[in-house]
Amino acid sequence: MAPNSIEIAGVVIQSPVNVTTDFLLGLQCFAYYRHLSRREGEWARCWALFFQMMAIATAAGVVKHGLHYMLGVSAFTLVLAVSNVASGFSTHSAQRATIMSVAAPARRSLLQLLTLVQLAVFVAANLVVGPDIMLLIANTAVGLIPVIVVQARAFRRGSTASGAIAGGLMLSMLAGLAYVGKFSPSPWFDCIDVAHLVMGVSLELVRRGAARAPSGSPHGFPAPFPTPCSGALP
Repeated sequence: MAPNSIEIAGVVIQSPVNVTTDFLLGLQCFAYYRHLSRREGEWARCWALFFQMMAIATAAGVVKHGLHYMLGVSAFTLVLAVSNVASGFSTHSAQRATIMSVAAPARRSLLQLLTLVQLAVFVAANLVVGPDIMLLIANTAVGLIPVIVVQARAFRRGSTASGAIAGGLMLSMLAGLAYVGKFSPSPWFDCIDVAHLVMGVSLELVRRGAARAPSGSPHGFPAPFPTPCSGALP
């Protein structure tokens, strides 16, 4: 048995702390998805989809970290692909929520098209190159940095919801830096766990913002408004 592993009911769990922190993140995201999916409005629905996709990505992470030795190459690649693509869709949902709440009506169609192009390129790259972690980091940065900037500007105009979301997403970037920088306090609590810990705090901030429907021009939703996220959730 590997040094950083435990055995439970005859099953060896690799990197058990990674598995535990990933599992807790998944529960957190699922709880936020359930909470927001019961709320009215496209803002809440799109952020619910964001958390739903993050829950799927972290669930795949549990398998990736803890049971990878039991998987063949094809199965392991599929798990990585599920994690990457779900993360890509979560980024896309954050973009859609931001476009709908902040962008001028005349620009929304173009901006939504650009986000779809980015998502399609990311999915295609995962198919061609494989589900590489650097692809995920690049897509997240390209997708979320504009969201952070726009939400921060909305916060300066008085939107408390946007302020919480901008702060949460900025904090999530620090989680990526902890992972890339390999900041590991101990062999059992490594850079992945540090990233997961930071992500847990950042997701709570995003939830707080998502739970507050933006109000007031230009942050509110003009009527009538299309519902691109309403069919995405069960």
